[in-house]
Amino acid sequence: TLIPISLLSQYLNKSKIELGQLEYVFLKIDVVELVNEILVNFKVHADQKGLYLTEVLPTREKIFVQGDQGKLREVIVNLIDNSIKYTQKGSVSVSVERHDGKVIIKIADTGVGIEDDTMSVLFKEFSRADIQKVNILGTGLGLYLAKIFIEAHKGRVWAESEGKGKGSQFYVELPEA
Repeated sequence: TLIPISLLSQYLNKSKIELGQLEYVFLKIDVVELVNEILVNFKVHADQKGLYLTEVLPTREKIFVQGDQGKLREVIVNLIDNSIKYTQKGSVSVSVERHDGKVIIKIADTGVGIEDDTMSVLFKEFSRADIQKVNILGTGLGLYLAKIFIEAHKGRVWAESEGKGKGSQFYVELPEA
């Protein structure tokens, strides 16, 4: 039941962007806590697929950003969900670290990978990777919205992959609060 709601949410957000009505509520957020909460919800899904879902999170420290909790949650959920969907075997790993005044969230997987021609359109509207090869329900809006949301936080989001069958890594970089 979660998927139809998130698909609806993506279309609503797209409409709000087009109408200039997308609003953000910026608060001080502990990214480690946020990622931890999200991961709890994905453990069962990863287990059902026989994937290892690993995390590399600071255990004793809080890492803060100024952000809209709902929008950041949506981005992180989308990236982890994509990694699980596009990974048939192996693992999905999530890490949070600070580096030079920035907070970097990394989601790495051993999935289908991303070819160069797909990489160039990955964060565009209605762009989907490997749509015919992997039977996946989605709007093609998730990464487009991620880019819009993260840029509104004065951050950036990008992907890296060595190509087909070599997995992928998605990064979200935000200014540390």
